[in-house]
Amino acid sequence: MERKKGYKTIPFLSLFIVLAITLSQPVFAQYSIAQPHHGFFWNGYIWDETETNGITVSGAHQRILTIEGTATSSYWNSEGRISKKIYQKSVQVEMALTDLPASASSASIWFTKDSQNALIVEKHRDVTDPQYNTNVFIVERINGVDHFKYVSADSPSANFDTYKIRKTPAGYETYYNGTLIYTGNLNLSEYNKVKLVGVARALGDQVKAQFRKYKEN
Repeated sequence: MERKKGYKTIPFLSLFIVLAITLSQPVFAQYSIAQPHHGFFWNGYIWDETETNGITVSGAHQRILTIEGTATSSYWNSEGRISKKIYQKSVQVEMALTDLPASASSASIWFTKDSQNALIVEKHRDVTDPQYNTNVFIVERINGVDHFKYVSADSPSANFDTYKIRKTPAGYETYYNGTLIYTGNLNLSEYNKVKLVGVARALGDQVKAQFRKYKEN
């Protein structure tokens, strides 16, 4: 009875509250859909997951994580990735990249500061620009501009190879299958996010990037 009496006393206030809640629902749902999926548990860590333009992420509860699909967009806009904050000095992971029809595709590990600044170490298949068809490709992205720092003589393989990036006081070191192959002077002290990425370059390109044995220390 008290609830009915109160409703009659302030009908306009009650109606306003109901309308406000109702109208807010579609906006909230649209915002949520646009966000990455949170709580992706893999290899002992919680990751954020992002899938764009035909590329999907699978294997969260398995030993091997797979990022694969067919690109529905260009240019390098079709990718799947998992990312997390990192508070350690080094990251290491084993990566494999299947040879599929594509102008270019890659499996990579990133240290990032923000969307415009990243250190990228990748296994890179490239038919269009064969000089970058390599098992180790190191790129420093500084203020949105990519600087190519190292291209190995090894052709990209579908086997799992070990990649490690270690921050140092003077910059960073990159290791490939346990061997130090490149030392850079890019200051990574503010690069506090790690990403594992599978990406394809052009519309219709296929990618299958696999990752296992991730660790940081």
